[in-house]
Amino acid sequence: MTASSHNNHGISFFYLTLTPYYLQTLPPSSTLSVALSNLGSALSAIGETEIMSLAYYASLSQPGNDLSDNLADVIKWVTYVPPVNPVDTGIFRDNLIEDVKSLIEVVEGGRNCWTFKAAKVRDPVTQIGKTVFHLSHQGENDKEIMEVLSYLYDSAIVPINIPQPPEPSNNGKIRIAFVSTLLYDHSIGKMMIQVMRSLSSTFEIIAIGTNYPYYNSNDGLGIPESDDAVISHALNYVSKSSPLPSNLNDAVVTLSRVKPDIIFYPDIGMSPLTYFLARIRLAPIQSVWWGHPITTGLEEIDFFFGLDYELEDVRGQYSEQIVRFEYINTAPFASVPDGPEVTDELTYFGIKNNESSDCSKTNVYMVLGRLFKIHTSFETLMFRILEEDTCGVIVLITEKQVNWNNQVHDRITRHFHEWSVGKPEDNNILSRIRYVSYWNYVRILAHADTILDTYPYGGCLTAQEGLSNGKVVITLPSDYVRGRFAGKMLEQMGVASIIARDEDDYVRKAVKVATDGEFRKAVKREIRKGWEEEIHKDSEVAEEWGSAFLEIYKSAHAK
Repeated sequence: MTASSHNNHGISFFYLTLTPYYLQTLPPSSTLSVALSNLGSALSAIGETEIMSLAYYASLSQPGNDLSDNLADVIKWVTYVPPVNPVDTGIFRDNLIEDVKSLIEVVEGGRNCWTFKAAKVRDPVTQIGKTVFHLSHQGENDKEIMEVLSYLYDSAIVPINIPQPPEPSNNGKIRIAFVSTLLYDHSIGKMMIQVMRSLSSTFEIIAIGTNYPYYNSNDGLGIPESDDAVISHALNYVSKSSPLPSNLNDAVVTLSRVKPDIIFYPDIGMSPLTYFLARIRLAPIQSVWWGHPITTGLEEIDFFFGLDYELEDVRGQYSEQIVRFEYINTAPFASVPDGPEVTDELTYFGIKNNESSDCSKTNVYMVLGRLFKIHTSFETLMFRILEEDTCGVIVLITEKQVNWNNQVHDRITRHFHEWSVGKPEDNNILSRIRYVSYWNYVRILAHADTILDTYPYGGCLTAQEGLSNGKVVITLPSDYVRGRFAGKMLEQMGVASIIARDEDDYVRKAVKVATDGEFRKAVKREIRKGWEEEIHKDSEVAEEWGSAFLEIYKSAHAK
């Protein structure tokens, strides 16, 4: 490993690990070390890579440190993935793999200079406290990285004693435990509620999630009340529920007590708790959905619930066995009627195109996807659309985190200047990319001519929101499930004609919809019809999910 790691730490791995070895016998300075470690974690969340590195290094350099905490800090440092996509994701990912493999050598005692062999992370949820959540936004195959990370954690974390080996119940209904920190009024909870409802008549459903009450339908005490709409709804369909403890050991005990036949994690990777919990075999069958659309890399997860709309051969993308679904389940977005296409609000929000006197109308292209998910490939598509449509304006929705906004803005600016080299004129393209507060996006959505689905990481809930508003969503399916949701929805709605074949087609379709009013109205009529009549396949989704769970249960019993 070179002195400059994938995060531009600028400090050699050798020095990183050697320093604590010599300092561990000196008087302790644990309070300062913990403060510096927490500072490093806070800086990593806002993308301040260089200062983060200094904070972690200073934490490691404190005398008398706990080796377990030191190892956790090194893991956080080495596995750091910035919230805003780097310009060259290929180089970043190659260096990430190299760094993790180097750390594995150190943890396993394969380096003579110094070793963490005597040290193990005792509580990964508290000490590491993060996942590589942002990795999936880079639009590449994550399988190797996720498997290498899993191997690192196998080597570096103290194993948890399981109360008893999981065994199938073999009597009554098949018991499925839905486990998530997001089974409340969140996009995950909203998407899962219809699944839990549809399965409840055939399977015993157990909900274990944040803010869930202790509940057993057999105790005769009635359904407890909840201020959360999703939780309140879910309690009508579960036989039992329990809060998901934030402590990993307590969570293991909680899951072990319900003796599930199948554990279903909707969103492994969204939360450190469920990621590290999923590394432990607590049921004969453990499965995951695309709530966080990335393979887990975990041997303990048997099945990934995906889509038939994925590429034909995806064996190289998943560490799990994929179960393909014909229908995509949806959130309960109500159809929103059309409002006026042009109002003074465009000028109020700074969106109206005042750059050209030739423009009788501003063509509004709106990006509903989160700003930090934008990839340089998508930036190129934006530049090309505005080059083609000189009356167009692209609206990006800002994040609450100001640092992320600044980093994306700076990267887009640098990228544009590189992209525009040799072009005769820039057509004020940069000035026609507008940034608008998150709190105003609903009002601006009413005026959007075209919704641009991000690429290669596409939207799911954002696509549903656009379509439920009768807006034309232009999408270019990528090679991975996380870039194919909008395409699947449009196919399910019978409006596949606006799914782009390639980047040229994406630009062409986006501009056609924005600039041709009659064409746009015709497509919107198709979208309205498809949303109201075709998108919500509740009975088909119920049948598919029930069949899938029954099939994987039978397969486990047949072995």
